[in-house]
Amino acid sequence: MTLDEALMRLSEEAGINIVYDSDVTRNISVDGTAENQTIQSILGDMLRDTPLQYRISQAGTYIIYRAQAGLRRTGGITGVITDHRTGEPIEGVNVFIESAQRGSTTDARGRYLIERLEPGDYMLRVSHVSYSPNVEGTRVLRGLTRQVDFQMRPAVLVETQVIVTDALSPLQYMRAGRDVVEPGALLLQTSAGTPDAMRALADVPGVRFQNPLSDMVVQGSNATNHRIKLDGTMVFSPLSMGRLLSAFSPYAVRRLTLYRAGFPASMGSSLSGVVSVEQSAMIPGDDPYLFQADFNSMNARTLQQWDLPNNEQLYLMAAGRLKSPWSGANPATNRVFNSFNVPDQPLLARKTNGAANGVMENVSNKSYDLAFYDLHLSLLHRRPDLSTTSFTAYVGENSLTPTVSASNGTESGFTGIDFRDEYRWQNQIANLRHGRLVSDQGSMAAVLRISRHQYRQDYRAEGLQNGSSNMLVLYDDEFDHDAAFVSGQLDYSHEWSQQLILLTGLDIGFSSISLGVSDFLTEPVAYDELQLQFSGFGEIKWNPGQLSRFIFGSRVTTIPGLGLYAEPRITYGIDFPEVESGNWSLEIAGGLFREYLQQLVLSNTSPNGIFAENNFWLPVKSTGIVPKSWHVALDVRWQPVERLILRIDPYYKWQPKEAVVDYAATGTLSNGENGFPISSALINARSYTFGIGFNMEYVRENLVLNGLYNYSYVRQRIENRYDNQYIQPYWAEPHQIVLNGRYQIIENVSTSARLEILPGSRGWAYRHAYYTNLAYENGNWGDRFSTPSEDELGTYSQFDIGVTWSRSFDRSSWSVTAELQNLFSTGNVYDRGLRSASGSGLSDTYSRSISHIQPGVSVQVSF
Repeated sequence: MTLDEALMRLSEEAGINIVYDSDVTRNISVDGTAENQTIQSILGDMLRDTPLQYRISQAGTYIIYRAQAGLRRTGGITGVITDHRTGEPIEGVNVFIESAQRGSTTDARGRYLIERLEPGDYMLRVSHVSYSPNVEGTRVLRGLTRQVDFQMRPAVLVETQVIVTDALSPLQYMRAGRDVVEPGALLLQTSAGTPDAMRALADVPGVRFQNPLSDMVVQGSNATNHRIKLDGTMVFSPLSMGRLLSAFSPYAVRRLTLYRAGFPASMGSSLSGVVSVEQSAMIPGDDPYLFQADFNSMNARTLQQWDLPNNEQLYLMAAGRLKSPWSGANPATNRVFNSFNVPDQPLLARKTNGAANGVMENVSNKSYDLAFYDLHLSLLHRRPDLSTTSFTAYVGENSLTPTVSASNGTESGFTGIDFRDEYRWQNQIANLRHGRLVSDQGSMAAVLRISRHQYRQDYRAEGLQNGSSNMLVLYDDEFDHDAAFVSGQLDYSHEWSQQLILLTGLDIGFSSISLGVSDFLTEPVAYDELQLQFSGFGEIKWNPGQLSRFIFGSRVTTIPGLGLYAEPRITYGIDFPEVESGNWSLEIAGGLFREYLQQLVLSNTSPNGIFAENNFWLPVKSTGIVPKSWHVALDVRWQPVERLILRIDPYYKWQPKEAVVDYAATGTLSNGENGFPISSALINARSYTFGIGFNMEYVRENLVLNGLYNYSYVRQRIENRYDNQYIQPYWAEPHQIVLNGRYQIIENVSTSARLEILPGSRGWAYRHAYYTNLAYENGNWGDRFSTPSEDELGTYSQFDIGVTWSRSFDRSSWSVTAELQNLFSTGNVYDRGLRSASGSGLSDTYSRSISHIQPGVSVQVSF
């Protein structure tokens, strides 16, 4: 029969709309029969040997049209499937595409091939009796065969720490330039002995966590210079609960991607780097229900999937984390807060104008109260026309209240002082995204983001006078910050071919930020500012060959009344697989980066503050300073033999403009008609950073070894401070050595070990106030703390070990992990401060250290 007749019959019997021009179907005949096949399969068979192809409109109409001359109508998918641990190919893996009712099986080399696929998006499901199933999405282009590789994990594999996926994949398929971390079943443990999502990045080259109460540093930059995004939305306080744990429930996180120098224009603006944290409603291979508990926290997660009418699917992920009822018995957390909950004599003396000198000798009645919860939700709706709608949300609140009493009375009019600090972090985030194909080669996505972030610190001290029972309030101050953001984004992607892709986007953002400060630095002041900004980006991804790639791109941002700013960026990468010396992959990237919602730092002036600083955001509209940096980095990866991967990543960053708080001017601030003039309390800083990281990954059956060395040289110059000299800032740690390994002893038991050493001189990372605030004071301590470079800490080392037992039953899987942290050192000093001496004002130092041998236990069950 003719094609016209076949299409008419299919339309009548299947009850579908088919649209075509009779000129393109004229003189075409088809034969054959179809039973128990999908409409897509029948149409594919009808048009197989014709110059025609079809697509499905959003309304469900099948559109028949002529293929472009010289191009194949269909595409395909091929790839290699290997063992996650050994890298060996796996034979007999089933690869299936439900929507196309097509599949394949891997051969002895682990290769599979699925041909004659219509252009569009597909979900591949891979399964094998000895491995956990996996799911991956990809797009098939007309006339091209897409490469999609899988690494499968054994069904009863014990994961005792994070594995960086691109360190274990063939280099020609997982290229240099970024780090993708999939936390897995058990995450890297923190000093609190609790799984944590952000610290999964701790063993990535160029990333450091200044344990235990400090933020993350990327390639030597200030901790305020990078951005952490949850599903594309910036998070104001990603580290909370005293910065011991990140704000995210660890089992809600699908993956973390770290973009350093040269991150693409589509990722936004940031001075140093971007960490993309992704929730997902589709976590392949995981059980529908999971529960986990340790000393500090309890986690729960569910994954659900529903098949809807009209061949649609709905996916759900819901997760939550709560404070554990056993948190008070956690020796690791107790020791951390015991060590850091020490009043600071110089700050107290200044805050009371010297009236409370000498009351710090006897510290007693230490306690702390912490509470937290995190809730995550992710919904994904897929339709047969390849359009998707997703909604993700996150709500978290974390609070910490340390209290302490101190007394002496030898010099003071006070027999004792009671200190109380309260810290509270709150984040609410919602994202709505809709994406669809608008043509065979083009797709669009619209995104709406709404978020609110709040931080508050209240600190109070009461003193009991000698010979009196009257309690006097020495101070009662607060720091209050509230930031709200609303933004809309529209992106368009056009794939001319697998070698050339264009990305464009436009976003409009609105921010409302308020700040209130009431302490001894200033009179009570308040600030409130609105900012509207428009940004657009363009990016071209060009692959001139299968082994090389260019990315050209730029962002352009304008803020009404301020100006127009460009951020050009470029990336070049190339692979050399299977050359005589092994597999090579390298990438060089760099460009200009700016910040339009900048994060600033105020020293924590509470004498009992266990955190060195308070971070807050301000729009550049109010500061008059638009921070910028030039950042370039090289990432080279070499696989000389199958089981060994070596990596080197040198970098250089020049930051000619950055706003910092001028403490000499804060005392003159006062409320004005529109709040206080914050710009008068800011000055410009400059900095430069260069460094290099080395990484080694060795993998064989039941064993993974990793070695890491980071070196960084950081210098900063602040106007009218430290004689305008470049100095080493307080957060700098020049050297870092990390060695860790995982070994599966027997089928159900594995062990892990981690050694970290910071040799040489380190800054006093927690005494920001000494170098910013007290340096301006004309007291006994002012000259002593003139520059951070003059005050250094010695070598730090930490050794941790852990053992995990794991067992799978018919309907459930159980895992128990026990660990011991800080086995080597009894005095890993993170901070030093001054204390008083009897008969004199200020004398020698006290140390804040993490006690050695801190135990932790975690239990997890999934079914």
